Amino acid sequence: MTAAEPSEHRTGIAAAAAYGFLAFVGTTLAGQLVGFLAWLAGARAYGARLPLKLGWLYLASFHRVGIDLTLTEPFGFGDGPEASPAGPATYTLRIAMLSGTIVAIALLAYAGRRAARRAPGSPWVVPGIALAYAAPIFVMSLLVTLRFPGAGVVGIGPVAWEAFALPALLALVASGAGVLSITSFGAARVRSWLRAGARMFGAAVLLAFVGFVVLAGVRPDASGSYLRWIGRSGSAGALVATNHLLLLPDQSLWILAPAMGSCDELGGASPSQRTELCGRSLGERRGPGDALANFFAFPTEPTTLPAPYLLFVLVPAGAVVAGAARSSTAGSLGARIADGAASGVVFAVLVVAGSLVSRVSIDQAGAGTLLSAGPEPVRTGLLALAWGVLGGAIGAGVFPALPQEGVVAPGAAVPAPPSPTSV
Repeated sequence: MTAAEPSEHRTGIAAAAAYGFLAFVGTTLAGQLVGFLAWLAGARAYGARLPLKLGWLYLASFHRVGIDLTLTEPFGFGDGPEASPAGPATYTLRIAMLSGTIVAIALLAYAGRRAARRAPGSPWVVPGIALAYAAPIFVMSLLVTLRFPGAGVVGIGPVAWEAFALPALLALVASGAGVLSITSFGAARVRSWLRAGARMFGAAVLLAFVGFVVLAGVRPDASGSYLRWIGRSGSAGALVATNHLLLLPDQSLWILAPAMGSCDELGGASPSQRTELCGRSLGERRGPGDALANFFAFPTEPTTLPAPYLLFVLVPAGAVVAGAARSSTAGSLGARIADGAASGVVFAVLVVAGSLVSRVSIDQAGAGTLLSAGPEPVRTGLLALAWGVLGGAIGAGVFPALPQEGVVAPGAAVPAPPSPTSV
């Protein structure tokens, strides 16, 4: 071991710890801002400490950390075998507010890039950032608990082990992507697959939101009722609107699944109980003693949605073709098509990850899952693979690659170097 190696290791560890902690601070400030806005929307109830605790709960939701809710009496979801006996009951809500997750990913990717520049080649950058980011979130999860004895709420707080594992996992992936973005890892073609697949996914989420806005304009009855309810509901409406903004990426993923031909599902405790939204159809299957399905007043027989809903197929079609267009670094048509198809595989992986993260679930200790909602991950993933491979091949094959700086296209003349005497 040379004398310089210990110094390089110390530099890598220090840079990782510094930038990982800065990413934690930035994400925490975002959570605290949302907690403060929620407190204001709730008419500043329960004193000034509440927004601080709410901010930590929002921070946990940015990472889909489970939130435990313990009540003095169980909340009945039905009278079937899943109903619990009288006494304290603990429910766990898992929901990812992906607007906050995007902020965390951006900060962690930036941390990875900066730390890698400070300590190039250090093996400690990515794990160091993950540890410095996740450890304070875990510590605070042990300290933050909300209690409302008068309302029968024994405690509300994050699941401790998830408060370390899930932020650490996010930090490993996001900071690792940041490090790779400034290195020469892999071949140029592989890097083009990753970039094009990410563009496909980002375009799909954005176009799904655009489709939602267009639908709201075409069908102003539903959107108008929603906005009027928010306007006349005071603090409750403001709180709903705040949380809706945080869930807009989740909403886009829930739109993307049926747009590709898959389904969103709402399931309860009974295996036979499931409501599905699939493209143009909406219907549900109810199990015996199913109070949850009765609460959500969807039709028992499949209902066909109007034909204009078919236009949502333009969301995945436009996203995969546009994301792969001009992305290949290859010259021949066959190689460009292969690059586009490979980018579609990356797109499918990201869609599956987004579908899993955007799912919402409520579990009861001792009774299992009471509610689960979100895109069907298997069917959505297979269809995303088909859309991505086919659309990526079309996009990369039809639209040739743009010239890249420092890269000479096949068959092009190499420019002569400038004359030393030229000005």
